[in-house]
Amino acid sequence: LYLSLPIFAFFLWVLYKRNKSYYFADHMIFSIHLYCAYFIIIFVYTILEQVVKFFIASTGVLELIYGFTLLLYFYKAVRNFYGQSRKKTIFKFVLINILNLFLFLFLFLTLILLSLYTL
Repeated sequence: LYLSLPIFAFFLWVLYKRNKSYYFADHMIFSIHLYCAYFIIIFVYTILEQVVKFFIASTGVLELIYGFTLLLYFYKAVRNFYGQSRKKTIFKFVLINILNLFLFLFLFLTLILLSLYTL
């Protein structure tokens, strides 16, 4: 995630380039805020998962809530920070998630190959 942070901020900068009131640093700070929120949500999920596993064997519903919470928080944060219409926000939300998916795949494969090469 730390490697993807500046690239994610760059994606946001490209998507919201028309709005001249935001500099790259603004997108970087927003990305840091978003990643910190993700870490908090992941932390809470991990604790809840351990509690649920202790009492109940299945955590399927909890995983669904976890994924929905991450996506909802990201959508609300982007909509609140950039202040665009719902239609534009949803379009850019889907686009940034697709770009992020390819970014994580690229970083994952690169780091796997790098670790295999160093062995």
